[in-house]
Amino acid sequence: MDICAKQGYGDSLCGIYSLLNAICHFENVARDDVAQQRELFAILMMASERLGYLDYHHVVVGFEAFELVEVFNWVAQRFGYNLEAVDLRRFSSGFRGGLPAAINDALGENYVAVTHDAQTDHWVAITKDRVPLDSWPIEGLVSKGRAKRSSYGLIIKQISQD
Repeated sequence: MDICAKQGYGDSLCGIYSLLNAICHFENVARDDVAQQRELFAILMMASERLGYLDYHHVVVGFEAFELVEVFNWVAQRFGYNLEAVDLRRFSSGFRGGLPAAINDALGENYVAVTHDAQTDHWVAITKDRVPLDSWPIEGLVSKGRAKRSSYGLIIKQISQD
């Protein structure tokens, strides 16, 4: 018997999953470490609730970039992650064709872009090397093996411990 519903088809929590994938990337969480992934997901959902974002609109319609920035930074500050999320609009208003080289240089060696693809209405985390960190079928986000980036989203980067 075919299943009727697939995970992720009835909700719009891809923004939260993209944050989870970014944390797993930076913290080197193993793909098969389900317990650690569930714990991180629970923390992100708790942050969403505490910030007032765990309601019908956010679960069914989705999150905005500035809301994902708030959720991520709330978690990073309270749980000691040496990471920071920044809205892409802080860097530029409406650039097209990917992140300019100057922004790449300013962000350092290791960052993750969390971008929204309007065609598929999906948030996805993408490494600096344009590797998508996602389990969703993302054919629309990948062109010739290289993930696209948009000017709508956020950057998650490591911060120095001065």
